[in-house]
Amino acid sequence: MRGIRDWGLGIGGRWSFERLAGGLARRAPCCDERTESIRQRRKGAKETIIFFFFGLARELVSPFALRKQRSAHATFAERKATFRQLLIHRFFAPWHLCVRSIPVSNPQSLIPNPCRRGFSLLEVLVSMGVLLVGLLGVAALIPIGKVAITETNKSDRTGMCGRAGIRDVKTRRMLDATAWSSTPTGNTFVLDPLGYAKGLSGTNFGGTASSMQRISLNNVVAEDVFRWQDELTFDSSTNPTSRPRPVVRDSKGNVGPYPSLPSENPQLVAPVTQQSDGHFTWLLTVTASPGEVQAGLTWAQRRQFLVSVTVCWNRLFSNNSTDTTANPADLGEATVSVVCDNATGYGGVGIQYDASKSTVMPKENEWVLLTSTNNNGQASWYRVVSAGTDTVGPPPDPAIKTTRATLVGCDWHGGVGGTAATATAAVSPDDTVKLIVVKGATGVYTTTVQLDDDGIWTK
Repeated sequence: MRGIRDWGLGIGGRWSFERLAGGLARRAPCCDERTESIRQRRKGAKETIIFFFFGLARELVSPFALRKQRSAHATFAERKATFRQLLIHRFFAPWHLCVRSIPVSNPQSLIPNPCRRGFSLLEVLVSMGVLLVGLLGVAALIPIGKVAITETNKSDRTGMCGRAGIRDVKTRRMLDATAWSSTPTGNTFVLDPLGYAKGLSGTNFGGTASSMQRISLNNVVAEDVFRWQDELTFDSSTNPTSRPRPVVRDSKGNVGPYPSLPSENPQLVAPVTQQSDGHFTWLLTVTASPGEVQAGLTWAQRRQFLVSVTVCWNRLFSNNSTDTTANPADLGEATVSVVCDNATGYGGVGIQYDASKSTVMPKENEWVLLTSTNNNGQASWYRVVSAGTDTVGPPPDPAIKTTRATLVGCDWHGGVGGTAATATAAVSPDDTVKLIVVKGATGVYTTTVQLDDDGIWTK
């Protein structure tokens, strides 16, 4: 062995025997090292082979070398097998498939690691964790999608109900003063026959704190006109696999699915009206034309009106006039005095009021009615785009809680309505600007209606 190190492969530089023998004590080169350029291997192949075989011949025929091998407790066969393995490993390592077939006592030291055929347990667990996170994300989208579909359906039906309400106002001549239950005292009023029928008759729209007058129509079936009838009801509880049956009301007042099954009682006969779910209702806000007001015309003489049809979803028919003990935030209608950020606003206005004096909180994307007695008065519907309560005031003084909301809609010219809140003082309204919150108001559709002498259906 020493002879080969000293004379044989020793002059081969990087191809020395010591470098070859080092592979016995450590792992074989990794896959990246086997990709070394073949051109560089061939460059010194000729010289290496000559020196290697010369040293091998000297080692095999030298009695002195054989004695050294015996003294080193290594047999001639072991030495020969070692050199054969080194030769094959050094020159044929790039073709590792050939090396795998060589029997070696410690294959890990000479043969490169074969490509793995599977996954470790850690990789499986990590993959399962990534997959689980993805599945949880998909599962979280299911309720969000359901809410989005519900809101989209509500908005779509709100639009259909609002347009149908405007058509009813024109075709039924609801703006004819002779059809009203009473004559309004101001320039703006609310036409709410359904609220009248539900026990709000004789009360102002919004409760006792409001000055907005509520009137009704003469000889009107409020449930059929002001409750949207196109949201039809179907019954599929009897047999989920069969076609749903419409729910109707017959001439005797019985309500049920039609046609009736033999086992059902009562048996419906001569169906009159198909029933609806009744979630959507609407009311009417009427404002007189400024020109006719300046001319001093009475309501019976006026012919041009600004009409706003307000659509409500699951409206509550209650205010502090009908329920004096309930929390104002739980009532269907509530009024609070507010202070505007500016006396005039283009495309909307910001409002604020003392949260400690009123628990009413407008909801985002719902509609509210803002009224004013300043500058000849104004009553306009606005959509709430943001609402919240902030707290100011230096401790240890009691904190000042102010509810703020941003409203978008028509231009505002109704004045400020008081003094805004500061770091040391709460909002101080003067009761000239008031906010009327109607629970469930999902849409408002405004148009100008010209009342003619004839009904529109006669043209």
